[in-house]
Amino acid sequence: MAAIDSQHLNSLFVLLHRSLLQYLGECSPWTAEDSHQAETLAAIRGIVTKQELDETLLADTLTSAGWVIDCGGYSTSFTDLHYVSLKYLLKQVVISQTDIVKAFEAAAQKYPDSPLLQTVANNEREILKTARDLVAPQPAVVAAT
Repeated sequence: MAAIDSQHLNSLFVLLHRSLLQYLGECSPWTAEDSHQAETLAAIRGIVTKQELDETLLADTLTSAGWVIDCGGYSTSFTDLHYVSLKYLLKQVVISQTDIVKAFEAAAQKYPDSPLLQTVANNEREILKTARDLVAPQPAVVAAT
């Protein structure tokens, strides 16, 4: 099987580098100051960092091949998400992350001999799972009597 071409790999890099999740890493969402939302924001920062590691894997591969990386730009639609609820924002992250996972799964299927694409697809699936868990309703806390 042929190796993935640098142009395709660069387009996959842009999907991560300019994802909604990375946008949130640069523009923190507005939230109320409570412990649950602080925990959620910490979890978001964690998955932003995990995705940055995947970006680094792709960028290192591209630069090793002598490719000049095109970093792309953020979608202008992201600016509409500045003052929405954290719950709504997380739903948008799940949608965005689902698209990313589909793109990496398709690339991994097209280039089955690429451990890089398999690794990133697996990592992005885990990030999607975490994002879905953050959207899931939290069980009610019952006070002990």
